[in-house]
Amino acid sequence: MARCAGAGDTALGTRRTTSEGNTMVGTIGFVLMIISLSMMIISGLLAAVVKTR
Repeated sequence: MARCAGAGDTALGTRRTTSEGNTMVGTIGFVLMIISLSMMIISGLLAAVVKTR
Protein backbone atom coordinates (compact mmCIF):
# COMPACT_ATOMS: atom_id res chain seq x y z
CA MET A 1 0.00 0.00 0.00
CA ALA A 2 2.86 2.37 0.78
CA ARG A 3 4.30 1.85 -2.69
CA CYS A 4 1.01 2.68 -4.40
CA ALA A 5 0.59 5.88 -2.36
CA GLY A 6 4.17 6.96 -3.08
CA ALA A 7 3.83 6.34 -6.81
CA GLY A 8 0.54 8.25 -6.88
CA ASP A 9 2.09 11.20 -5.05
CA THR A 10 5.06 11.31 -7.44
CA ALA A 11 2.75 11.13 -10.47
CA LEU A 12 0.66 14.02 -9.14
CA GLY A 13 3.81 15.98 -8.31
CA THR A 14 5.20 15.57 -11.83
CA ARG A 15 1.84 16.58 -13.30
CA ARG A 16 1.91 19.87 -11.37
CA THR A 17 5.25 20.88 -12.92
CA THR A 18 5.19 23.13 -15.98
CA SER A 19 7.61 21.04 -18.09
CA GLU A 20 5.76 18.69 -20.43
CA GLY A 21 8.49 16.04 -20.33
CA ASN A 22 7.96 15.34 -16.65
CA THR A 23 4.19 15.17 -17.06
CA MET A 24 4.55 12.67 -19.91
CA VAL A 25 6.88 10.45 -17.87
CA GLY A 26 4.62 10.71 -14.82
CA THR A 27 1.43 9.87 -16.68
CA ILE A 28 3.07 7.00 -18.63
CA GLY A 29 4.47 5.52 -15.40
CA PHE A 30 1.12 5.95 -13.66
CA VAL A 31 -0.77 4.26 -16.54
CA LEU A 32 1.75 1.39 -16.66
CA MET A 33 1.35 0.86 -12.90
CA ILE A 34 -2.45 0.78 -13.22
CA ILE A 35 -2.27 -1.68 -16.15
CA SER A 36 0.08 -4.01 -14.26
CA LEU A 37 -2.16 -3.91 -11.17
CA SER A 38 -5.28 -4.63 -13.24
CA MET A 39 -3.51 -7.53 -14.99
CA MET A 40 -2.61 -9.02 -11.59
CA ILE A 41 -6.21 -8.67 -10.39
CA ILE A 42 -7.63 -10.20 -13.59
CA SER A 43 -5.21 -13.14 -13.47
CA GLY A 44 -6.13 -13.72 -9.81
CA LEU A 45 -9.86 -13.69 -10.63
CA LEU A 46 -9.33 -16.09 -13.54
CA ALA A 47 -7.37 -18.46 -11.29
CA ALA A 48 -10.17 -18.33 -8.69
CA VAL A 49 -12.82 -19.07 -11.34
CA VAL A 50 -10.83 -22.00 -12.74
CA LYS A 51 -10.35 -23.41 -9.23
CA THR A 52 -14.08 -23.25 -8.47
CA ARG A 53 -14.87 -25.07 -11.72
